[in-house]
Amino acid sequence: MKITGIPIYPGVVLGNAFVFSDAFDLTISLEADSLVSFAEKREAFRSAVAKAHKQLVAAMDSIEDKSSDAYTILDAQSSILYDEAINEEILCSLESGSCLSTAINSSFDSYIEVFRNAENDFTRERAADMDDIRKRILRCLSGTRVRSLGDMTVPAVIVAEDLSPSDTATLNKDMVLAIVTEKGGETSHTAILARSLGIPTILGAGEITDLVKEGDPLGINAESGEIFIRPTTEEISALQKLRTSFEVERQKLAAHKNAVAKTLDGARIHIEVNISAADSISDEDAAVSDGVGLMRSEFLYMHAKSLPDEDAQYKAYRDVLDKFKGKPVILRTLDIGGDKNLPSLSLPKEDNPFLGCRAVRLCFEKAEIFKTQLRAALRASAHGPLQIMFPMISSLDDWRRAKEFVEHTKEELLSEEKSFRHSIPLGIMIEIPSAALLSNRLAKEVDFASVGTNDLCQYLHAADRLNPRVSQYYQSYSPAMLRILRYIAHHYTESSTPVGICGEMGGNPCAAPLLIGLGFRKLSMNASSLGGVKQVVRHISLGDAKCLAQRACDAASQAEVLQLLEEFRQSE
Repeated sequence: MKITGIPIYPGVVLGNAFVFSDAFDLTISLEADSLVSFAEKREAFRSAVAKAHKQLVAAMDSIEDKSSDAYTILDAQSSILYDEAINEEILCSLESGSCLSTAINSSFDSYIEVFRNAENDFTRERAADMDDIRKRILRCLSGTRVRSLGDMTVPAVIVAEDLSPSDTATLNKDMVLAIVTEKGGETSHTAILARSLGIPTILGAGEITDLVKEGDPLGINAESGEIFIRPTTEEISALQKLRTSFEVERQKLAAHKNAVAKTLDGARIHIEVNISAADSISDEDAAVSDGVGLMRSEFLYMHAKSLPDEDAQYKAYRDVLDKFKGKPVILRTLDIGGDKNLPSLSLPKEDNPFLGCRAVRLCFEKAEIFKTQLRAALRASAHGPLQIMFPMISSLDDWRRAKEFVEHTKEELLSEEKSFRHSIPLGIMIEIPSAALLSNRLAKEVDFASVGTNDLCQYLHAADRLNPRVSQYYQSYSPAMLRILRYIAHHYTESSTPVGICGEMGGNPCAAPLLIGLGFRKLSMNASSLGGVKQVVRHISLGDAKCLAQRACDAASQAEVLQLLEEFRQSE
Protein backbone atom coordinates (compact mmCIF):
# COMPACT_ATOMS: atom_id res chain seq x y z
CA MET A 1 0.00 0.00 0.00
CA LYS A 2 1.25 3.49 -0.84
CA ILE A 3 0.12 6.85 0.53
CA THR A 4 1.58 10.31 0.08
CA GLY A 5 2.26 13.38 2.20
CA ILE A 6 4.22 16.64 2.18
CA PRO A 7 7.98 16.09 1.77
CA ILE A 8 9.87 18.19 4.34
CA TYR A 9 13.44 16.89 4.33
CA PRO A 10 14.63 14.49 1.60
CA GLY A 11 15.93 10.97 2.03
CA VAL A 12 15.12 7.36 1.19
CA VAL A 13 14.64 4.99 4.13
CA LEU A 14 13.66 1.37 4.80
CA GLY A 15 12.77 0.53 8.40
CA ASN A 16 10.13 -0.55 10.90
CA ALA A 17 7.45 1.66 12.43
CA PHE A 18 7.56 3.11 15.93
CA VAL A 19 3.94 4.20 16.40
CA PHE A 20 3.78 7.12 18.80
CA SER A 21 0.81 8.84 20.40
CA ASP A 22 0.56 11.60 22.98
CA ALA A 23 -3.22 11.80 22.73
CA PHE A 24 -4.93 13.33 25.76
CA ASP A 25 -8.67 13.80 25.98
CA LEU A 26 -9.17 17.41 26.99
CA THR A 27 -12.85 16.75 27.75
CA ILE A 28 -12.35 14.16 30.49
CA SER A 29 -13.00 15.04 34.10
CA LEU A 30 -10.03 14.96 36.45
CA GLU A 31 -10.07 13.67 40.00
CA ALA A 32 -8.82 17.12 40.99
CA ASP A 33 -12.02 18.62 39.52
CA SER A 34 -13.84 17.46 42.65
CA LEU A 35 -11.90 19.98 44.75
CA VAL A 36 -14.22 22.67 46.06
CA SER A 37 -12.25 25.33 47.90
CA PHE A 38 -10.20 27.88 46.02
CA ALA A 39 -7.19 27.21 48.24
CA GLU A 40 -7.22 23.48 47.39
CA LYS A 41 -7.61 24.13 43.66
CA ARG A 42 -4.86 26.76 43.70
CA GLU A 43 -2.48 24.39 45.48
CA ALA A 44 -3.25 21.54 43.07
CA PHE A 45 -2.64 23.82 40.08
CA ARG A 46 0.63 25.17 41.43
CA SER A 47 1.78 21.66 42.27
CA ALA A 48 1.04 20.48 38.72
CA VAL A 49 2.92 23.46 37.25
CA ALA A 50 5.92 22.71 39.47
CA LYS A 51 5.87 19.06 38.42
CA ALA A 52 5.65 20.03 34.75
CA HIS A 53 8.56 22.42 35.20
CA LYS A 54 10.62 19.68 36.82
CA GLN A 55 9.95 17.43 33.81
CA LEU A 56 11.07 20.14 31.38
CA VAL A 57 14.22 20.91 33.37
CA ALA A 58 15.12 17.21 33.41
CA ALA A 59 14.66 17.04 29.64
CA MET A 60 16.76 20.18 29.18
CA ASP A 61 19.53 18.80 31.38
CA SER A 62 19.72 15.71 29.17
CA ILE A 63 20.52 17.83 26.09
CA GLU A 64 24.25 18.34 25.69
CA ASP A 65 24.10 21.18 23.16
CA LYS A 66 22.49 24.06 25.05
CA SER A 67 22.40 26.14 21.86
CA SER A 68 20.37 23.56 19.93
CA ASP A 69 16.82 24.04 18.63
CA ALA A 70 15.69 21.29 20.99
CA TYR A 71 16.98 23.11 24.07
CA THR A 72 15.50 26.41 22.86
CA ILE A 73 12.05 24.84 22.43
CA LEU A 74 12.03 23.41 25.96
CA ASP A 75 13.41 26.61 27.46
CA ALA A 76 10.61 28.59 25.81
CA GLN A 77 8.02 26.17 27.20
CA SER A 78 9.53 26.51 30.64
CA SER A 79 8.93 30.27 30.41
CA ILE A 80 5.32 29.75 29.33
CA LEU A 81 4.65 27.62 32.41
CA TYR A 82 5.17 30.59 34.70
CA ASP A 83 3.63 33.24 32.46
CA GLU A 84 1.97 35.69 34.85
CA ALA A 85 -0.93 36.59 32.57
CA ILE A 86 -1.91 32.97 31.92
CA ASN A 87 -1.56 31.90 35.54
CA GLU A 88 -3.48 34.92 36.79
CA GLU A 89 -6.32 34.18 34.37
CA ILE A 90 -6.49 30.55 35.53
CA LEU A 91 -6.47 31.51 39.22
CA CYS A 92 -9.22 34.09 38.67
CA SER A 93 -11.32 31.46 36.96
CA LEU A 94 -10.75 29.02 39.81
CA GLU A 95 -11.70 31.67 42.36
CA SER A 96 -14.93 32.35 40.49
CA GLY A 97 -15.91 28.69 40.87
CA SER A 98 -14.56 26.91 37.78
CA CYS A 99 -13.08 23.44 38.18
CA LEU A 100 -9.40 22.90 37.37
CA SER A 101 -9.77 21.36 33.90
CA THR A 102 -12.26 24.03 32.79
CA ALA A 103 -10.11 26.90 34.06
CA ILE A 104 -6.95 25.57 32.44
CA ASN A 105 -8.60 24.70 29.12
CA SER A 106 -10.47 27.99 28.89
CA SER A 107 -7.42 30.11 29.57
CA PHE A 108 -5.11 28.24 27.20
CA ASP A 109 -7.82 28.09 24.50
CA SER A 110 -7.91 31.89 24.32
CA TYR A 111 -4.13 32.15 23.89
CA ILE A 112 -4.00 29.27 21.41
CA GLU A 113 -6.65 30.99 19.30
CA VAL A 114 -4.60 34.21 19.22
CA PHE A 115 -1.49 32.37 18.08
CA ARG A 116 -3.33 30.26 15.49
CA ASN A 117 -4.72 33.44 13.92
CA ALA A 118 -1.31 35.10 13.78
CA GLU A 119 -0.02 36.19 10.39
CA ASN A 120 3.62 35.31 11.03
CA ASP A 121 4.37 31.62 10.46
CA PHE A 122 6.75 31.37 13.40
CA THR A 123 4.21 32.92 15.76
CA ARG A 124 1.43 30.73 14.41
CA GLU A 125 3.41 27.66 15.42
CA ARG A 126 3.56 28.92 19.02
CA ALA A 127 0.02 27.61 19.34
CA ALA A 128 1.58 24.14 19.43
CA ASP A 129 3.76 25.22 22.36
CA MET A 130 0.72 26.45 24.27
CA ASP A 131 -1.23 23.25 23.59
CA ASP A 132 1.77 21.15 24.58
CA ILE A 133 2.14 22.99 27.91
CA ARG A 134 -1.60 22.72 28.58
CA LYS A 135 -1.54 18.94 28.10
CA ARG A 136 1.56 18.60 30.25
CA ILE A 137 -0.13 20.41 33.16
CA LEU A 138 -3.31 18.33 32.79
CA ARG A 139 -1.30 15.10 32.68
CA CYS A 140 0.50 16.13 35.86
CA LEU A 141 -2.89 16.72 37.48
CA SER A 142 -4.23 13.35 36.31
CA GLY A 143 -1.06 11.35 36.91
CA THR A 144 -1.12 10.15 33.28
CA ARG A 145 2.14 9.11 31.60
CA VAL A 146 2.44 8.66 27.85
CA ARG A 147 4.97 6.81 25.78
CA SER A 148 8.10 8.86 25.15
CA LEU A 149 10.30 9.08 22.08
CA GLY A 150 13.08 8.51 24.57
CA ASP A 151 11.76 4.95 24.86
CA MET A 152 13.17 4.13 21.41
CA THR A 153 15.99 1.58 21.73
CA VAL A 154 16.45 0.58 18.08
CA PRO A 155 16.44 2.79 14.96
CA ALA A 156 12.94 3.10 13.52
CA VAL A 157 10.54 5.29 11.56
CA ILE A 158 8.41 7.44 13.86
CA VAL A 159 4.74 7.32 12.86
CA ALA A 160 2.37 9.69 14.65
CA GLU A 161 -0.75 11.79 14.27
CA ASP A 162 1.41 14.76 15.21
CA LEU A 163 4.47 15.51 17.32
CA SER A 164 4.40 18.17 20.00
CA PRO A 165 7.30 20.60 20.43
CA SER A 166 8.57 18.75 23.50
CA ASP A 167 8.27 15.40 21.67
CA THR A 168 10.50 16.59 18.84
CA ALA A 169 12.90 18.29 21.24
CA THR A 170 13.63 15.09 23.18
CA LEU A 171 14.00 12.58 20.37
CA ASN A 172 17.34 10.85 19.87
CA LYS A 173 18.54 11.45 16.31
CA ASP A 174 20.49 8.19 16.27
CA MET A 175 17.27 6.23 16.86
CA VAL A 176 15.20 8.01 14.20
CA LEU A 177 15.39 6.80 10.60
CA ALA A 178 12.55 9.04 9.43
CA ILE A 179 9.45 10.88 10.66
CA VAL A 180 5.95 10.53 9.23
CA THR A 181 2.94 12.35 10.70
CA GLU A 182 -0.68 12.95 9.74
CA LYS A 183 -0.54 16.65 10.60
CA GLY A 184 2.03 19.44 10.45
CA GLY A 185 3.27 21.96 7.93
CA GLU A 186 6.49 23.42 6.59
CA THR A 187 6.90 25.83 9.53
CA SER A 188 5.95 23.40 12.31
CA HIS A 189 8.38 22.44 15.08
CA THR A 190 8.68 18.99 13.55
CA ALA A 191 9.67 20.45 10.17
CA ILE A 192 12.16 22.89 11.71
CA LEU A 193 13.83 20.22 13.81
CA ALA A 194 13.85 17.67 10.97
CA ARG A 195 15.68 20.12 8.73
CA SER A 196 18.17 21.09 11.43
CA LEU A 197 18.93 17.44 12.25
CA GLY A 198 18.77 16.19 8.67
CA ILE A 199 16.04 13.59 9.34
CA PRO A 200 13.99 12.45 6.30
CA THR A 201 10.47 13.65 7.04
CA ILE A 202 6.99 13.56 5.50
CA LEU A 203 4.11 15.45 7.12
CA GLY A 204 0.40 15.61 6.30
CA ALA A 205 0.27 11.89 5.49
CA GLY A 206 -3.47 11.30 5.74
CA GLU A 207 -4.69 8.67 8.20
CA ILE A 208 -1.40 6.82 8.48
CA THR A 209 -1.85 5.92 12.16
CA ASP A 210 -4.94 3.92 11.18
CA LEU A 211 -2.99 2.01 8.53
CA VAL A 212 0.29 1.26 10.33
CA LYS A 213 0.89 -0.97 13.33
CA GLU A 214 3.89 -1.11 15.63
CA GLY A 215 6.81 -2.81 13.89
CA ASP A 216 5.30 -2.71 10.39
CA PRO A 217 7.97 -2.47 7.66
CA LEU A 218 7.92 0.87 5.86
CA GLY A 219 9.57 2.35 2.81
CA ILE A 220 10.01 6.14 2.84
CA ASN A 221 10.76 8.35 -0.13
CA ALA A 222 10.91 11.74 1.54
CA GLU A 223 11.90 13.42 -1.68
CA SER A 224 8.60 12.64 -3.41
CA GLY A 225 6.50 12.32 -0.23
CA GLU A 226 5.70 8.63 -0.82
CA ILE A 227 5.21 6.14 2.04
CA PHE A 228 5.10 2.42 1.26
CA ILE A 229 3.34 0.41 3.97
CA ARG A 230 4.52 -3.20 4.16
CA PRO A 231 6.35 -2.74 0.81
CA THR A 232 6.56 -5.56 -1.72
CA THR A 233 9.85 -7.11 -2.82
CA GLU A 234 9.71 -5.03 -6.00
CA GLU A 235 9.07 -1.82 -4.07
CA ILE A 236 11.95 -2.57 -1.69
CA SER A 237 14.29 -3.18 -4.60
CA ALA A 238 13.24 0.09 -6.25
CA LEU A 239 13.71 2.03 -3.02
CA GLN A 240 17.17 0.53 -2.50
CA LYS A 241 18.21 1.68 -5.98
CA LEU A 242 16.69 5.09 -5.32
CA ARG A 243 18.55 5.33 -2.01
CA THR A 244 21.86 4.67 -3.78
CA SER A 245 21.08 7.34 -6.38
CA PHE A 246 20.02 9.76 -3.68
CA GLU A 247 23.32 9.36 -1.82
CA VAL A 248 25.24 10.03 -5.03
CA GLU A 249 23.13 13.13 -5.65
CA ARG A 250 23.63 14.31 -2.06
CA GLN A 251 27.40 14.14 -2.54
CA LYS A 252 27.06 16.23 -5.70
CA LEU A 253 25.01 18.81 -3.80
CA ALA A 254 27.71 18.98 -1.15
CA ALA A 255 30.24 19.83 -3.86
CA HIS A 256 28.00 22.61 -5.21
CA LYS A 257 27.38 23.92 -1.71
CA ASN A 258 31.07 24.80 -1.38
CA ALA A 259 31.25 26.47 -4.78
CA VAL A 260 30.70 30.11 -5.78
CA ALA A 261 27.26 30.61 -7.38
CA LYS A 262 27.77 31.78 -10.97
CA THR A 263 25.60 31.12 -13.99
CA LEU A 264 27.09 29.49 -17.09
CA ASP A 265 27.58 32.92 -18.63
CA GLY A 266 29.32 34.32 -15.54
CA ALA A 267 26.56 36.20 -13.67
CA ARG A 268 27.38 36.22 -9.94
CA ILE A 269 24.44 35.33 -7.71
CA HIS A 270 24.86 35.98 -4.00
CA ILE A 271 23.50 33.10 -1.91
CA GLU A 272 22.83 34.10 1.69
CA VAL A 273 21.17 32.48 4.70
CA ASN A 274 18.21 33.25 6.94
CA ILE A 275 19.03 32.77 10.63
CA SER A 276 17.74 33.62 14.09
CA ALA A 277 21.04 33.60 16.03
CA ALA A 278 24.71 32.68 15.76
CA ASP A 279 24.06 29.19 17.10
CA SER A 280 21.26 28.48 14.60
CA ILE A 281 23.75 27.77 11.81
CA SER A 282 26.87 25.65 11.62
CA ASP A 283 30.34 27.08 11.03
CA GLU A 284 30.47 25.14 7.75
CA ASP A 285 27.25 26.65 6.40
CA ALA A 286 28.31 30.13 7.50
CA ALA A 287 31.59 29.65 5.62
CA VAL A 288 29.98 28.59 2.31
CA SER A 289 27.28 31.28 2.30
CA ASP A 290 27.74 34.86 1.11
CA GLY A 291 26.45 36.25 4.39
CA VAL A 292 23.16 36.68 6.25
CA GLY A 293 20.28 37.89 4.11
CA LEU A 294 17.89 37.90 7.06
CA MET A 295 18.52 37.74 10.81
CA ARG A 296 15.17 37.48 12.57
CA SER A 297 15.73 39.53 15.73
CA GLU A 298 12.30 38.69 17.19
CA PHE A 299 13.64 35.30 18.30
CA LEU A 300 15.45 37.15 21.10
CA TYR A 301 12.05 38.34 22.33
CA MET A 302 9.97 35.23 21.66
CA HIS A 303 11.98 33.07 24.06
CA ALA A 304 12.62 35.67 26.77
CA LYS A 305 10.74 36.10 30.04
CA SER A 306 11.48 39.82 29.85
CA LEU A 307 12.47 42.20 27.08
CA PRO A 308 16.15 41.68 26.18
CA ASP A 309 18.25 44.66 27.22
CA GLU A 310 20.73 46.53 25.08
CA ASP A 311 23.76 44.49 26.15
CA ALA A 312 22.03 41.15 25.51
CA GLN A 313 21.06 42.25 22.01
CA TYR A 314 24.51 43.73 21.33
CA LYS A 315 26.11 40.39 22.24
CA ALA A 316 23.68 38.42 20.06
CA TYR A 317 24.34 40.62 17.02
CA ARG A 318 28.10 40.64 17.59
CA ASP A 319 28.14 36.85 17.88
CA VAL A 320 26.59 36.61 14.41
CA LEU A 321 29.11 39.07 12.97
CA ASP A 322 31.96 37.09 14.51
CA LYS A 323 30.64 33.82 13.06
CA PHE A 324 30.36 35.23 9.53
CA LYS A 325 33.86 36.71 9.61
CA GLY A 326 33.51 39.89 7.58
CA LYS A 327 30.52 38.87 5.46
CA PRO A 328 27.47 41.17 5.43
CA VAL A 329 24.75 40.53 8.01
CA ILE A 330 21.28 42.02 7.48
CA LEU A 331 19.46 42.48 10.78
CA ARG A 332 15.69 42.83 10.53
CA THR A 333 14.37 45.01 13.33
CA LEU A 334 11.69 43.67 15.62
CA ASP A 335 8.87 42.05 13.65
CA ILE A 336 6.09 41.40 16.15
CA GLY A 337 2.69 42.99 16.60
CA GLY A 338 -0.82 42.99 17.96
CA ASP A 339 -1.40 39.40 16.81
CA LYS A 340 1.36 38.09 19.09
CA ASN A 341 0.81 37.92 22.83
CA LEU A 342 4.39 37.73 24.02
CA PRO A 343 5.25 36.90 27.63
CA SER A 344 7.58 39.90 27.74
CA LEU A 345 5.30 42.45 26.11
CA SER A 346 1.62 43.06 26.77
CA LEU A 347 -0.16 44.21 23.63
CA PRO A 348 -3.82 45.11 23.16
CA LYS A 349 -5.96 42.82 21.05
CA GLU A 350 -6.94 44.14 17.65
CA ASP A 351 -9.99 43.42 15.50
CA ASN A 352 -7.77 42.71 12.50
CA PRO A 353 -4.22 42.08 13.74
CA PHE A 354 -3.02 41.01 10.29
CA LEU A 355 -3.42 44.62 9.18
CA GLY A 356 -2.72 46.12 12.57
CA CYS A 357 0.07 47.60 14.62
CA ARG A 358 2.99 45.30 13.98
CA ALA A 359 6.66 45.37 12.98
CA VAL A 360 7.96 48.89 12.35
CA ARG A 361 4.55 50.37 13.20
CA LEU A 362 4.81 48.90 16.68
CA CYS A 363 8.40 50.13 16.94
CA PHE A 364 7.25 53.67 16.21
CA GLU A 365 4.66 53.29 18.95
CA LYS A 366 7.07 51.63 21.41
CA ALA A 367 9.93 54.05 20.82
CA GLU A 368 12.03 52.96 23.80
CA ILE A 369 12.03 49.32 22.67
CA PHE A 370 12.99 50.42 19.15
CA LYS A 371 15.73 52.72 20.41
CA THR A 372 17.20 49.97 22.60
CA GLN A 373 17.46 47.66 19.61
CA LEU A 374 18.96 50.34 17.39
CA ARG A 375 21.56 51.21 20.03
CA ALA A 376 22.56 47.55 20.29
CA ALA A 377 22.71 47.14 16.50
CA LEU A 378 24.75 50.29 15.96
CA ARG A 379 27.23 49.32 18.68
CA ALA A 380 27.56 45.85 17.13
CA SER A 381 28.24 47.42 13.73
CA ALA A 382 31.65 48.49 15.01
CA HIS A 383 32.66 44.81 14.82
CA GLY A 384 31.56 43.96 11.29
CA PRO A 385 29.46 44.82 8.21
CA LEU A 386 26.04 44.90 9.87
CA GLN A 387 23.09 46.29 7.92
CA ILE A 388 19.73 47.26 9.41
CA MET A 389 16.47 46.41 7.64
CA PHE A 390 13.01 47.68 8.60
CA PRO A 391 9.99 45.36 8.07
CA MET A 392 6.46 46.32 7.02
CA ILE A 393 7.42 49.59 5.37
CA SER A 394 4.40 50.86 3.43
CA SER A 395 5.41 54.37 2.38
CA LEU A 396 8.20 56.89 2.00
CA ASP A 397 7.02 58.42 5.28
CA ASP A 398 7.57 55.08 7.07
CA TRP A 399 11.08 54.79 5.63
CA ARG A 400 12.07 58.36 6.49
CA ARG A 401 10.70 58.07 10.00
CA ALA A 402 12.64 54.84 10.63
CA LYS A 403 15.80 56.45 9.27
CA GLU A 404 15.27 59.44 11.54
CA PHE A 405 15.17 57.09 14.56
CA VAL A 406 18.59 55.78 13.53
CA GLU A 407 20.03 59.28 13.14
CA HIS A 408 18.83 60.31 16.60
CA THR A 409 20.28 57.12 18.07
CA LYS A 410 23.62 57.83 16.41
CA GLU A 411 23.64 61.27 18.04
CA GLU A 412 23.06 59.66 21.44
CA LEU A 413 25.91 57.21 20.99
CA LEU A 414 28.22 59.97 19.77
CA SER A 415 27.50 62.02 22.89
CA GLU A 416 28.32 58.93 24.98
CA GLU A 417 31.49 58.33 22.97
CA LYS A 418 30.31 54.84 21.98
CA SER A 419 31.83 53.26 18.87
CA PHE A 420 29.67 52.36 15.86
CA ARG A 421 29.84 52.29 12.07
CA HIS A 422 28.75 55.76 10.94
CA SER A 423 27.93 54.68 7.37
CA ILE A 424 25.87 51.63 8.33
CA PRO A 425 23.57 50.64 5.40
CA LEU A 426 19.84 50.98 6.07
CA GLY A 427 17.22 49.13 4.04
CA ILE A 428 13.65 47.90 3.91
CA MET A 429 11.65 44.73 3.51
CA ILE A 430 9.20 44.87 0.65
CA GLU A 431 6.16 42.97 1.92
CA ILE A 432 3.32 45.39 1.30
CA PRO A 433 2.12 46.06 -2.26
CA SER A 434 2.22 49.82 -1.64
CA ALA A 435 5.97 49.61 -0.99
CA ALA A 436 6.42 47.50 -4.10
CA LEU A 437 4.57 50.05 -6.23
CA LEU A 438 6.77 52.82 -4.78
CA SER A 439 9.94 51.03 -5.85
CA ASN A 440 10.85 53.81 -8.29
CA ARG A 441 11.00 56.27 -5.36
CA LEU A 442 12.18 54.08 -2.50
CA ALA A 443 15.03 52.62 -4.55
CA LYS A 444 16.55 56.11 -4.77
CA GLU A 445 16.53 56.61 -0.98
CA VAL A 446 17.27 53.27 0.69
CA ASP A 447 20.68 51.57 0.70
CA PHE A 448 19.20 48.14 -0.08
CA ALA A 449 15.95 46.17 -0.05
CA SER A 450 14.80 42.59 0.35
CA VAL A 451 11.49 41.12 -0.76
CA GLY A 452 9.58 39.08 1.80
CA THR A 453 7.69 36.93 -0.69
CA ASN A 454 5.56 35.19 1.97
CA ASP A 455 3.82 38.35 3.18
CA LEU A 456 3.87 40.05 -0.21
CA CYS A 457 2.01 37.10 -1.72
CA GLN A 458 -0.54 37.10 1.11
CA TYR A 459 -1.23 40.82 0.85
CA LEU A 460 -1.24 40.80 -2.94
CA HIS A 461 -3.79 37.97 -3.16
CA ALA A 462 -5.65 38.69 0.11
CA ALA A 463 -5.11 35.05 1.10
CA ASP A 464 -3.72 33.55 4.30
CA ARG A 465 -1.35 30.89 3.03
CA LEU A 466 -2.00 28.56 5.98
CA ASN A 467 -5.77 28.78 5.78
CA PRO A 468 -6.87 25.69 3.81
CA ARG A 469 -10.16 27.35 2.83
CA VAL A 470 -8.32 29.95 0.73
CA SER A 471 -5.18 28.00 -0.15
CA GLN A 472 -6.09 28.04 -3.86
CA TYR A 473 -5.83 31.85 -3.79
CA TYR A 474 -2.35 31.96 -2.26
CA GLN A 475 -0.27 31.73 -5.44
CA SER A 476 3.46 32.41 -5.18
CA TYR A 477 3.85 31.84 -8.92
CA SER A 478 0.84 33.73 -10.23
CA PRO A 479 1.56 36.09 -13.16
CA ALA A 480 0.48 38.98 -10.91
CA MET A 481 3.09 38.02 -8.29
CA LEU A 482 5.79 37.63 -10.93
CA ARG A 483 4.98 40.97 -12.54
CA ILE A 484 5.22 42.83 -9.26
CA LEU A 485 8.55 41.11 -8.55
CA ARG A 486 9.79 42.14 -11.99
CA TYR A 487 8.67 45.72 -11.32
CA ILE A 488 10.61 45.77 -8.04
CA ALA A 489 13.78 44.28 -9.55
CA HIS A 490 13.67 46.69 -12.50
CA HIS A 491 13.52 49.88 -10.45
CA TYR A 492 16.10 48.82 -7.87
CA THR A 493 18.49 47.67 -10.59
CA GLU A 494 17.93 50.93 -12.46
CA SER A 495 18.90 52.84 -9.30
CA SER A 496 21.90 50.53 -8.66
CA THR A 497 20.38 49.66 -5.27
CA PRO A 498 20.91 46.05 -4.15
CA VAL A 499 17.68 44.05 -3.88
CA GLY A 500 17.22 40.42 -2.92
CA ILE A 501 14.67 37.76 -1.99
CA CYS A 502 14.43 36.41 1.56
CA GLY A 503 11.06 34.62 1.56
CA GLU A 504 10.24 30.97 0.87
CA MET A 505 10.76 31.43 -2.88
CA GLY A 506 14.40 32.35 -2.32
CA GLY A 507 15.23 28.86 -1.05
CA ASN A 508 13.31 26.93 -3.71
CA PRO A 509 15.73 25.56 -6.35
CA CYS A 510 12.89 25.43 -8.90
CA ALA A 511 12.24 29.16 -8.42
CA ALA A 512 15.89 30.22 -8.70
CA PRO A 513 16.00 30.50 -12.55
CA LEU A 514 12.76 32.47 -12.52
CA LEU A 515 13.92 34.93 -9.83
CA ILE A 516 17.27 35.42 -11.54
CA GLY A 517 15.50 36.02 -14.86
CA LEU A 518 13.26 38.60 -13.18
CA GLY A 519 16.37 40.53 -12.17
CA PHE A 520 17.32 39.42 -8.65
CA ARG A 521 20.97 38.71 -7.90
CA LYS A 522 20.66 37.98 -4.17
CA LEU A 523 18.74 35.01 -2.75
CA SER A 524 18.52 34.25 0.97
CA MET A 525 17.34 30.92 2.38
CA ASN A 526 17.61 28.29 5.11
CA ALA A 527 21.05 26.71 5.17
CA SER A 528 19.61 23.35 4.08
CA SER A 529 18.79 24.86 0.67
CA LEU A 530 22.27 26.21 -0.11
CA GLY A 531 23.48 23.21 -2.10
CA GLY A 532 20.33 22.76 -4.14
CA VAL A 533 20.03 26.41 -5.15
CA LYS A 534 23.72 26.73 -5.98
CA GLN A 535 23.53 23.62 -8.14
CA VAL A 536 20.70 25.13 -10.19
CA VAL A 537 22.45 28.50 -10.53
CA ARG A 538 25.63 26.84 -11.83
CA HIS A 539 23.70 24.97 -14.55
CA ILE A 540 21.70 27.80 -16.12
CA SER A 541 22.52 30.80 -18.28
CA LEU A 542 21.33 34.30 -17.57
CA GLY A 543 19.90 34.53 -21.07
CA ASP A 544 17.78 31.42 -20.65
CA ALA A 545 16.60 32.61 -17.23
CA LYS A 546 15.46 35.94 -18.70
CA CYS A 547 13.50 34.17 -21.44
CA LEU A 548 11.84 31.95 -18.84
CA ALA A 549 10.88 34.97 -16.73
CA GLN A 550 9.38 36.79 -19.72
CA ARG A 551 7.27 33.79 -20.70
CA ALA A 552 6.15 33.31 -17.09
CA CYS A 553 5.07 36.95 -16.74
CA ASP A 554 3.09 36.63 -19.98
CA ALA A 555 1.32 33.47 -18.78
CA ALA A 556 -2.38 33.49 -17.96
CA SER A 557 -2.30 31.48 -14.75
CA GLN A 558 -0.11 29.96 -12.06
CA ALA A 559 -0.71 26.54 -13.61
CA GLU A 560 0.89 27.74 -16.83
CA VAL A 561 3.86 29.17 -14.93
CA LEU A 562 4.41 25.91 -13.05
CA GLN A 563 4.31 24.02 -16.34
CA LEU A 564 6.95 26.37 -17.76
CA LEU A 565 9.15 25.80 -14.71
CA GLU A 566 8.85 22.03 -15.07
CA GLU A 567 9.73 22.17 -18.76
CA PHE A 568 12.71 24.38 -17.97
CA ARG A 569 13.89 21.99 -15.23
CA GLN A 570 13.71 19.00 -17.56
CA SER A 571 15.60 20.84 -20.29
CA GLU A 572 18.56 21.69 -18.07
